[in-house]
Amino acid sequence: MKFNKTTKIALASAVITLLSSSTVFAGTMSQSSAQTKIPQMSHSRGFDGGLKSRLDSLVSSGTLTSAQETAINDALKASMPQRVNPFDSLVSAGTITQAQETAIENAMQTARKSGTKTDMKTVLDSLVSAGTITADQETAITNAMPQPKDQGLKGKEHKNPIDSLVTAGTITQAQETAIENAMQTARKSGTKTDMKTVLDSLVSAGTITADQETAITNAMPQPKENTGLKTALDKLVTAGTITQAQEDAILTK
Repeated sequence: MKFNKTTKIALASAVITLLSSSTVFAGTMSQSSAQTKIPQMSHSRGFDGGLKSRLDSLVSSGTLTSAQETAINDALKASMPQRVNPFDSLVSAGTITQAQETAIENAMQTARKSGTKTDMKTVLDSLVSAGTITADQETAITNAMPQPKDQGLKGKEHKNPIDSLVTAGTITQAQETAIENAMQTARKSGTKTDMKTVLDSLVSAGTITADQETAITNAMPQPKENTGLKTALDKLVTAGTITQAQEDAILTK
């Protein structure tokens, strides 16, 4: 059974949706094509409460020690890129003064607290009108704002990662169809069914083998949080702080 291009894209999205059950760290600065939203100015990132609960449960079960949990938390915090206030660099460069930076941040805070949908440009325009900053400084500030993460991604096609396994001969076209049908059914059921549960059921039914399940899982795109988490944990395994078995327990909990 063959799927048309639209169906393939929908199925690829379903694969990623089923796989991505972790909470993703998100920044608060964003910018639309026409307007820049008012950013929250913060110099540090928060820690994922879901992961903390996971580690706490592993400590409670004796899988990890408290010292290892602390080491993991420290390693993760050290690996997280710090959010930088873009205005600081403008002050350092002499583009605006410290007093102007303070005035800009105060104006943005006031706009946020007002509850009205006020964009960045409106705030800066008002500061130009008040003589707090110049028009050139407004342009420099706007250019210093972080660009949206999805810029330039329009038109990029989502590819079904299972197709590559069919091409490689790892699974058959019939098995791909069975997998996609099972995922569609799980999605339509309205229950929170993850990718592993779907694949496990197909192994139990004899539709795919355990080795094929492993190959399919490895072919799936990894959630962003798990990618960063695994990198940090791999370093701790290399350093002897935790064992490979403990890393596996954290990632599969």
